Amino acid sequence: FFDTVLIDGSHKKTRVISDTKKALKVLRSGGIILWHDFCPYELVRSKNPHVDEVCASIEEMLPILNSELTKFAWIDPSWLLVGIKK
Repeated sequence: FFDTVLIDGSHKKTRVISDTKKALKVLRSGGIILWHDFCPYELVRSKNPHVDEVCASIEEMLPILNSELTKFAWIDPSWLLVGIKK
């Protein structure tokens, strides 16, 4: 098991979702998962397709993330989303 996992490979929605599911399986309880290229501002998303794909992935995965993580939050101002595994 890992203490920390960083998701920052392919920015395609299907890959972000796949990488996130795999990461959650190997992340220990209390471990930290980070997603790079996450920024919920619409202006940023509209000008950066890779950011939009990552955000759309997170939005689609919200039910899973809510069940797997104790909490998660965007680090503002950055392009990082962080979560803590239950």
